[in-house]
Amino acid sequence: MWRLIVLLFIAFAGFWVGMPTKKAISFGKIDPDTEFPLTEHKSFVIVVYAHNQSSWCKRTLRSIFEQDYDHYRIVMIDDASVDGTDEMAKNFIVDNNQDEKVIFIRNDTYLGPVASLYRVIDNCLDREIVIPMDAKDWFTTPNVLGKLNMAYQNPDVWMATGWAIEYPAYRIREEGGLNSYYAALFKEIRLQDLFSKGRFATHVKAYLGPIKNLAGGRVRNIQEPLGFLNLAPKTKPHEPIKPAVYHPLAAFPAAKGAKHAEVVILSEGHPSQLYACLESIQRYVAGFEKLTVLHRGNNSSAYKQVQDAFPAVIFTENWKGSPSEYVLLGTDDQIVKDFVDLKLCMDQMEKTGAAGFFLKLGQNIEGTRPPSGPLSFGTYVWEFEMGEGDWANPERQLALYKKETVQKALSKKTISLDLPENPIGLYFEESKSTVR
Repeated sequence: MWRLIVLLFIAFAGFWVGMPTKKAISFGKIDPDTEFPLTEHKSFVIVVYAHNQSSWCKRTLRSIFEQDYDHYRIVMIDDASVDGTDEMAKNFIVDNNQDEKVIFIRNDTYLGPVASLYRVIDNCLDREIVIPMDAKDWFTTPNVLGKLNMAYQNPDVWMATGWAIEYPAYRIREEGGLNSYYAALFKEIRLQDLFSKGRFATHVKAYLGPIKNLAGGRVRNIQEPLGFLNLAPKTKPHEPIKPAVYHPLAAFPAAKGAKHAEVVILSEGHPSQLYACLESIQRYVAGFEKLTVLHRGNNSSAYKQVQDAFPAVIFTENWKGSPSEYVLLGTDDQIVKDFVDLKLCMDQMEKTGAAGFFLKLGQNIEGTRPPSGPLSFGTYVWEFEMGEGDWANPERQLALYKKETVQKALSKKTISLDLPENPIGLYFEESKSTVR
């Protein structure tokens, strides 16, 4: 009898093993709710956004100053308030001896909460934890940062949220409460998903949805009130948008390595123009490894004098490619008139995914300028489809591109670029180059 039982067991086991199985797609075992011991004090950046909140900003700041936790800094943004919010907040900060803890920024023109937050996070370290707050809301207890710090001891926690208490009704809200997340997650969001039709999104869903997607389950929901959500002030409603869908990250975003650039000038055979162009580049442009003049075989004595005057410049008739990831491309009738660090330009292009960084354009250029969004370091973004003239077709300007955008054009010695669909471009507030 026992032999029959064994045979039946083996047959059943074989049938079971042979059955097809469905494996869930997984990036490894993720358990954000597991408690970990305290081993480090995380660094928090509390971004306080204020637009006409003079009645409430003191309470918001006081709830932060009273935290029983030292490893944080505050960036407060006054978004063109007209009710004295900036003076009231600055005086309160000084009176409480917190001016070394707080960076105060005032926008001269209204930008909105998402644009203001974008500019702040652009300057945050990847591993800093961002807590956005409106200047009418406040923390519930002095231990909020301590609770968040304990949650982030778990390496599976990339985002942590908490409940809110609606004020003045004092109702508990489990959704739409306090949010926090690593700055690196926000930096993974494409600028095109936050800036469209000439303006930044105004609703927090524009970035919260993508951040949750990117976290891929690494979200800790702290099931207790961490903040008061003040519904008393009459505020301008923010237009909700459908957030973009992002795939979960398999690993925490890696720091981007240093990029390299070179300069390529297309010469049309005008020695005096070329001389002035090269002289201006050597005087004002930093952050590139080599400078190449791509010409059409000009052997005039005047052209040879230019070559002798710039011995470090490579003069060639044929493009041979480059190991550099970026190319500053222009023609010899263009002059650089102010200092430019291409490392800053490359950094901004990496963050934004822009098609190019255009040195001729600027807020000071006369004519019809398309709607633009201010970014960090005095830079602006616009969409080609919203522009006219040079703003719609800026290819013949001195501009920085990724190598893949220009390498086909350079092999033909023309400026005919492989631009992405619906491209966005970057420029400085003051133009850096001009046409001679």
